[in-house]
Amino acid sequence: MSLPIKSTKRIIFTGLLIAIGILFSTVLHIIPTNLPGSMFSPLHLPVFICAIICGRRYGIVCGLLMPYISFLTMGMPPIYPVAIAMSIELIVYAAVCATVFNFNWFKDNIMIRAFFSILIAQLIGRFAGGISTALLLGYGGKEYLFSTFVVSYFINTWIAIVIQLVIIPPIVKKTNEYLLFREKTTYTNSQ
Repeated sequence: MSLPIKSTKRIIFTGLLIAIGILFSTVLHIIPTNLPGSMFSPLHLPVFICAIICGRRYGIVCGLLMPYISFLTMGMPPIYPVAIAMSIELIVYAAVCATVFNFNWFKDNIMIRAFFSILIAQLIGRFAGGISTALLLGYGGKEYLFSTFVVSYFINTWIAIVIQLVIIPPIVKKTNEYLLFREKTTYTNSQ
């Protein structure tokens, strides 16, 4: 059970989040800094928000499409192996995050539910991304060491992990409050 939002609005919101993810990615690659884009994981943030607000299916679509649309518009990330592995990682994020969020634990505190959903999804999704990268590179005859996995998926991206855990729960809470308010005012105005 995702937040109270109709399917047309879910589709529009998913498209908006895909556009925001592409915009974040573009801005991070245009701004001349020494920081790699992977340090902030710009495509991850919208997937978590979409999975919690719109539900598992929409989050999966968001995670599947974003790396490829980003490649088509900017040429980043490269399709093989990065975009393929990233789309698998983002799909797992969406599926796990939405599933864990829908458990009835911490029912009264949406921010704690969102926090733990994101945390669990990040751990599982990062392992899925690492495994898919290892398989893709292995298929191409290249080696992918465990130390490379730890550095790429945890050490280099710790800032993104913290940003996502701090920013997404309040966004989800405010969006939920807005949607509940809109639902009440729409119902009251229609009588």
